[in-house]
Amino acid sequence: EVTAAELPTTLNAPVVQKVAEEHDIKLVSYTDLSKPEVFDQLPENHYEVVLFTEIIEHITFNPVDMWKAIYRVLRPGGRIIVTTPNYYHLGGRVWDLKRFLSRSGGGISPQEILNIPTYGPHWKEFSARELREYFTMLSPDFEVTEIQHVSIPYFQPTNSRQKVQSMLESWFPLLRNNLFVEVTLSRKEDGIVSKPSWSHPVRG
Repeated sequence: EVTAAELPTTLNAPVVQKVAEEHDIKLVSYTDLSKPEVFDQLPENHYEVVLFTEIIEHITFNPVDMWKAIYRVLRPGGRIIVTTPNYYHLGGRVWDLKRFLSRSGGGISPQEILNIPTYGPHWKEFSARELREYFTMLSPDFEVTEIQHVSIPYFQPTNSRQKVQSMLESWFPLLRNNLFVEVTLSRKEDGIVSKPSWSHPVRG
């Protein structure tokens, strides 16, 4: 049994409707993941795998309620598969000399903030260490069982710069463009323990 959740613009596409009908895939449409009540229709402790691919970097809100909804439908022993861009990938903003010289800040640009719908830009790109910390903080029931730096070939290297980049990525996994993370719900005892608050820890 497969359930697909996406924005209406994706789920309403004829090709998506056709594939869903052919393979008996249940479609769940949402417009705002910060209000995950749409997932209340899904059965509890039901799903073996949740694919969370190329999503986490687009989240602009506190995601605790969303993860509570996902935790509810995932059965004990189930897995969450996360893929997301690697913050330290060789073509990423962290290495962008042009941004430094133009005195641009971190993250997305003002043009992207103001001119692109909210879920369009990458608001937060993670490191492997941050993703491990993220799921550890969410719940002691979550166990990060695998993290890999992977190269997704969006294009075939054609010039010398691209070929050098590809070679460096093959030598140094930290520089590869994507992260693959597998999180296992090893038990269902403590639930989601993160509690958003307006108070911030004092830094010394």
